[in-house]
Amino acid sequence: MELSWSTFFLEILNFLILVWILNRFLYRPVLNIINQRRSGIEKELEESRKQKEEANALREQYEHRLTDWETEQRKARDELDQEIDKIRATKMSGLDADLKKEREKNEVLEKRQLQEAVGKIEETAMMQAARFASGLLNEGAGPELEARLVDMALKEMAAMTEERVQSLRSVWVEEPTEINIESAYPLESAQQESLKKQLHGITGLTVPVKFSQKTELIAGLKITVGPWILHLNLQDEMKSFAEFAHGRR
Repeated sequence: MELSWSTFFLEILNFLILVWILNRFLYRPVLNIINQRRSGIEKELEESRKQKEEANALREQYEHRLTDWETEQRKARDELDQEIDKIRATKMSGLDADLKKEREKNEVLEKRQLQEAVGKIEETAMMQAARFASGLLNEGAGPELEARLVDMALKEMAAMTEERVQSLRSVWVEEPTEINIESAYPLESAQQESLKKQLHGITGLTVPVKFSQKTELIAGLKITVGPWILHLNLQDEMKSFAEFAHGRR
């Protein structure tokens, strides 16, 4: 078989044409597709990497935020506990103050009740003593007791100081026109004269002295000179004793 150069060159030409056709219509498009696919994959990988980085950043941010939130929650809980402790302390302080006031109030009330009870007992005892003394004095009252009371009145008037005498005279707005002496029993002439002399000396008056009997006095005297009254009788003494007992309630 003889080699034909024309055939050889045609074969070579056909081969080159085939290569050109393959390169133009098959290899280059495939390379373009491969490059596009590679670019797409790289882009997807880049986007995936970015998404992963963003996810990691979001996760770190979330973790930080979660830590911050836990810290804030702990801080808020601590502040709430402190506030509750303050409120509890304030309430307890107020409760203690109220309890103290209530105790003091009860102590005052108990003390007052005790004082009232003691006062009632004392008043009862003093009233009983007053009734007993009144009964005893009523039984023992008589001219002899009155005579002793008259002597006491004379001694008391004789013992008056000048200052007291002036003080008694100063109560008169107008000068009295008479001196009244009441007695439970009739007075003897000597007793009347002694009383007149003492009263004229004390008062500095020369007005008449009027004597009268008043059995309600039980025993003793009641001397009236204007607004000045001298009580020296059992009736007024027992009345003062009873009023004193009643006033101690």
